[in-house]
Amino acid sequence: MKKKYSTNDILSGIQDKETINPEEISFYTKEDERKDLEQISADIEAYISSHKTPSSFNEFAREACITPSHLNQFLNGKKHMTKYYLVRIFITLGYDIDRVNSLLQRFDGSFLYARNKRDYIIMNGIVDKRSLDEIDFELRAQGLESLCPLGGSD
Repeated sequence: MKKKYSTNDILSGIQDKETINPEEISFYTKEDERKDLEQISADIEAYISSHKTPSSFNEFAREACITPSHLNQFLNGKKHMTKYYLVRIFITLGYDIDRVNSLLQRFDGSFLYARNKRDYIIMNGIVDKRSLDEIDFELRAQGLESLCPLGGSD
């Protein structure tokens, strides 16, 4: 029977050179990914229905600075997104920093790194519940690459 090892448990075991039988680890699977995508999709629907704007999927995609087709392909598991595309979606949905980093690790194998100045600003924006536009304003003010290209979705 597989035990419930957290990511931190597994990492600690590796670092401490403790042997964890891989057969006992519940690895992240395509089914897990599908469930995460379904949850993100449901969160987008809930976001749309609870806000005056955006009032549609296409408007949500534009608010997250992603083309609707790119977002749709991602949610249908047909296309992967890079770290900062994912961050745009997660900020727009208002996810907290732990959820953002957890999902980033699952989908992109990365996370926001606090010692990277750009990521630091993004992380603070997430914690402060700032909008994508507000975070971008701060990034540009610091002379850093924004999350959302000028001119909208790419």
